[in-house]
Amino acid sequence: MSGTYLYRVIQCVQSSPRLRYTASGVAKQTGMTAAGTATGGILFGPFGALIGSIIGGLVGYKMADDYGGLLTVLNELPHDQRGMLTSKNLVGGVTFEQFTRWFREGDHQQLLLDLLFEFARKQLH
Repeated sequence: MSGTYLYRVIQCVQSSPRLRYTASGVAKQTGMTAAGTATGGILFGPFGALIGSIIGGLVGYKMADDYGGLLTVLNELPHDQRGMLTSKNLVGGVTFEQFTRWFREGDHQQLLLDLLFEFARKQLH
């Protein structure tokens, strides 16, 4: 999976309000969970971090707007935006179906979510 492909994914996120909304929702939930984990860990050690992550996750869930999952949103993209993700000239012939298969394997979900989180962080600043 090339860096060019991931760059195109980020471009697609930037051009789609629905994908930006999903990235923003994930960033809010992740931020609250991380804050809860850090606070609990600092105050009460490893068990506190566990409890803090649960509380932070619940607070993040309540605070975040209802957003669509990434695969659902990608499946609903207009043809031209989906074409950005499947351009054979840019991604070496990777189709949307191959992308979804790649996304479900290994640590690729975390890699893409990290990229989306970084994008959302930059958008919120």
